[in-house]
Amino acid sequence: MQMKGMVSTYTLGMWHDGEAKFVEGDETEVDCISICPEAITSAVAPGAVFELWDGGFFAEGLVIERCPDGWPYDKRSELV
Repeated sequence: MQMKGMVSTYTLGMWHDGEAKFVEGDETEVDCISICPEAITSAVAPGAVFELWDGGFFAEGLVIERCPDGWPYDKRSELV
Protein backbone atom coordinates (compact mmCIF):
# COMPACT_ATOMS: atom_id res chain seq x y z
CA MET A 1 0.00 0.00 0.00
CA GLN A 2 1.18 3.50 -0.78
CA MET A 3 -0.56 6.61 0.50
CA LYS A 4 0.02 10.36 0.56
CA GLY A 5 1.81 11.19 3.82
CA MET A 6 3.80 7.94 3.90
CA VAL A 7 7.41 7.71 2.78
CA SER A 8 7.32 4.12 1.56
CA THR A 9 5.01 1.24 0.68
CA TYR A 10 3.66 -0.96 3.49
CA THR A 11 2.37 -4.52 3.58
CA LEU A 12 -1.31 -5.12 4.30
CA GLY A 13 -3.33 -8.25 4.87
CA MET A 14 -6.72 -8.01 3.12
CA TRP A 15 -9.79 -10.16 3.71
CA HIS A 16 -12.85 -10.44 1.49
CA ASP A 17 -16.01 -12.28 2.49
CA GLY A 18 -16.01 -15.36 0.32
CA GLU A 19 -14.27 -16.20 -2.92
CA ALA A 20 -14.27 -13.58 -5.68
CA LYS A 21 -12.70 -12.76 -9.00
CA PHE A 22 -12.29 -9.11 -9.87
CA VAL A 23 -11.95 -7.41 -13.23
CA GLU A 24 -11.00 -3.83 -14.01
CA GLY A 25 -13.64 -1.42 -12.76
CA ASP A 26 -15.02 -3.72 -10.04
CA GLU A 27 -15.42 -2.38 -6.51
CA THR A 28 -15.56 -4.24 -3.22
CA GLU A 29 -15.20 -3.65 0.51
CA VAL A 30 -12.48 -5.54 2.39
CA ASP A 31 -11.00 -5.61 5.87
CA CYS A 32 -7.31 -4.70 5.96
CA ILE A 33 -4.68 -4.89 8.64
CA SER A 34 -1.12 -3.63 8.55
CA ILE A 35 1.76 -5.74 9.80
CA CYS A 36 3.33 -2.46 10.98
CA PRO A 37 0.42 -0.26 12.12
CA GLU A 38 2.63 2.21 13.99
CA ALA A 39 4.22 3.20 10.66
CA ILE A 40 0.97 4.16 8.94
CA THR A 41 -1.38 5.31 11.72
CA SER A 42 -0.86 9.02 11.06
CA ALA A 43 -1.81 8.69 7.35
CA VAL A 44 -4.74 6.26 7.60
CA ALA A 45 -8.05 8.02 8.14
CA PRO A 46 -11.50 7.85 6.56
CA GLY A 47 -11.40 9.47 3.13
CA ALA A 48 -7.71 8.74 2.52
CA VAL A 49 -6.95 7.31 -0.94
CA PHE A 50 -4.27 4.66 -1.40
CA GLU A 51 -2.78 2.49 -4.13
CA LEU A 52 -2.14 -1.24 -3.99
CA TRP A 53 1.16 -2.56 -5.29
CA ASP A 54 2.25 -6.10 -6.19
CA GLY A 55 5.11 -5.84 -8.67
CA GLY A 56 3.44 -2.62 -9.87
CA PHE A 57 0.45 -0.51 -8.87
CA PHE A 58 -2.75 -2.31 -9.83
CA ALA A 59 -5.62 -0.84 -7.82
CA GLU A 60 -6.78 2.22 -5.92
CA GLY A 61 -8.61 2.17 -2.61
CA LEU A 62 -10.40 4.45 -0.21
CA VAL A 63 -10.29 4.18 3.58
CA ILE A 64 -13.87 4.15 4.88
CA GLU A 65 -13.20 3.31 8.53
CA ARG A 66 -10.24 3.01 10.87
CA CYS A 67 -10.32 0.89 14.01
CA PRO A 68 -7.81 2.58 16.34
CA ASP A 69 -8.35 0.02 19.10
CA GLY A 70 -7.69 -2.92 16.79
CA TRP A 71 -10.04 -5.44 15.28
CA PRO A 72 -12.77 -7.14 17.27
CA TYR A 73 -11.10 -10.32 15.94
CA ASP A 74 -7.34 -9.89 15.57
CA LYS A 75 -6.61 -11.19 12.05
CA ARG A 76 -2.88 -10.76 12.55
CA SER A 77 -2.90 -14.12 14.32
CA GLU A 78 -3.77 -15.70 10.93
CA LEU A 79 -0.55 -14.31 9.42
CA VAL A 80 1.70 -16.58 11.48
